[in-house]
Amino acid sequence: MSAQSASSRDVNDPVHRILIAAACAAPSIHNTQPWLFRTDAQADTIEVFSHPLRRLPRTDPQGRALHLSIGAALFNPRVAAVHLGREPVVRLLPDPASPTCWPSSVSPVGPGPR
Repeated sequence: MSAQSASSRDVNDPVHRILIAAACAAPSIHNTQPWLFRTDAQADTIEVFSHPLRRLPRTDPQGRALHLSIGAALFNPRVAAVHLGREPVVRLLPDPASPTCWPSSVSPVGPGPR
């Protein structure tokens, strides 16, 4: 997990650390890792955002590959949460004012480790 990818006061939550590490391992266009994460241990959520400076306007002018990369970064923590015995809940949080930012959140709810 890189310091550039995850920034939060709640990153010490062990489940969140595992889920963010899984998200960071997701494939991305030209390995740009175009995502940012924000965690909230109190709400038990991890939010995934696109990183505007890592967009590749010439290679990916419509942002399709960026969108797929963010989707992969959202999928991996879901798989990791299931592996930990959780039942993840995903919410898409689109912002019409910022069409290039695809915020989403993952909540690793459930009973915890089996």
